Amino acid sequence: MTSMHTFSKVLYKFKYIVIFFLITLSFACNNKTSKKTIAKSSNSVAIIQSNGYDSLITSPCALLVYPTLHKIDSMKKKDGQDFYTAADDNQYYMGMSIEYLDSVKAKRIVKETKGTLAFRTNKGQIFKVNLDTLYWDIILFNGKSKPIHPDMTMIQDDYKSYMK
Repeated sequence: MTSMHTFSKVLYKFKYIVIFFLITLSFACNNKTSKKTIAKSSNSVAIIQSNGYDSLITSPCALLVYPTLHKIDSMKKKDGQDFYTAADDNQYYMGMSIEYLDSVKAKRIVKETKGTLAFRTNKGQIFKVNLDTLYWDIILFNGKSKPIHPDMTMIQDDYKSYMK
């Protein structure tokens, strides 16, 4: 009975090691791309580099934000085993959100949690977002008003009401 219990624990930990490996691999691939890369989108989004922020977004889109490897390491040290549960939950909801965004053909940008990003509305208002304060997040921008952080567990409702 104890050997079966030990095997279950090892299998449980292995699952999270695989998830962490996949996240790490994803970030390693993203680090080789330019700041102006638009991930998994056949539609283009205007991204302009400027002073005071790393990028300026001027078109409606969904911004997908993922933690850097440094931030992941920091979270693992701070949260221990709880990190893997949180990472699994966040990746699940990000995946569900991406599936929905694909279904409505939303333009998407993928960024790591570092630097400052700005959104410029069609009336010229600029809203800055410090990505360093985020972990896993989605920011919706409709081009007309201040960007929002939708609830990833109910992104359909937030998307429909904000992006209309």
